[in-house]
Amino acid sequence: MERVFNTIPSVISATASDESAAEALVFAAWREIAGETLSRRARAIALEKKRLTVAVNDAVWQRNLEDLAPGFIARLNRITGDRTVTFIDFVVDAKPFNDALKAASKDDNDLDLSASLIEAADAINDEELRKNFLATANDYLARQTAR
Repeated sequence: MERVFNTIPSVISATASDESAAEALVFAAWREIAGETLSRRARAIALEKKRLTVAVNDAVWQRNLEDLAPGFIARLNRITGDRTVTFIDFVVDAKPFNDALKAASKDDNDLDLSASLIEAADAINDEELRKNFLATANDYLARQTAR
């Protein structure tokens, strides 16, 4: 997958006049940097004039991800080429997530994890270890909220 993303800057340059091609490449890069867990809660929905719009399910996710936006922008631009994205606008729009959130709530024991915890989990390359980490975090949070 890394080799595919290494070719993206040259593809964007070759298709500079085709906004839909650039949008598709940025969307793919977003899914790559967001990882599986965050992608269930934050989905790229538009790219216009270097401004990426990402739908989130609620205002809590919106606020948390806005704090992380500079890091996302830097990682997106490393993958897609310098200054492909200059701003990320996180908008609350639950429609893209109805089915995904139902599945996610089963995986996450009906608890929402903070964006920073999701990002930390996404840094774990081993899928089984990542799932165990999230399950342990859920158990801990469940005990804390039960008190």
